Amino acid sequence: MNRDQRRALVAALAVTAWLAARAATRRIAPRDEWFNYAPSNGVALSPDHPFATQELIVWLAFTAAWLAAALWLLRTGATDDEG
Repeated sequence: MNRDQRRALVAALAVTAWLAARAATRRIAPRDEWFNYAPSNGVALSPDHPFATQELIVWLAFTAAWLAAALWLLRTGATDDEG
């Protein structure tokens, strides 16, 4: 795989990781209810959000997996198969 193909693969993996993390966080905390409907209710970005830690862990895990794959694909000294 040449350098441009690896770059395209890293971009595709980023989109895939984003979609997978988004789906995983929605399974943890479904967003079916109204949240912060009234602008004066004082709970916007509340630290009492029950799933915030789990969502953070999911996003960090997917980001770390994408980063590891990107570094492996784009590492220096990788062989280029031009042709």
